[in-house]
Amino acid sequence: MALPGSGQISLSQVNTELAFSSNAPISLNDTALRILFSKTSGSISLNDGWGKTLTCTAYGTFLYYYCSGPDLFDVYADGYCSTYIEARGCDLNSCSGYQQC
Repeated sequence: MALPGSGQISLSQVNTELAFSSNAPISLNDTALRILFSKTSGSISLNDGWGKTLTCTAYGTFLYYYCSGPDLFDVYADGYCSTYIEARGCDLNSCSGYQQC
């Protein structure tokens, strides 16, 4: 089921499209919402979700990376509309402030 193609979109509808509980905590900055809306950076609004639908990505497809302290992690699609994470280790060029590795 896709999000509405026009008009108002609620965060509850976004949660449902993402296969989360309709009342689960979510914000416009959540990674899952940004991927669904195809807006991984920059400004975002609920209108960016018009007509969007959850498409499961093939197993092993790289989605994004994130830093947590001195560690860098890659996030991949698991083929079931979810993700799995692998630690990449220290990478001095990938994260701002990452030079402490």
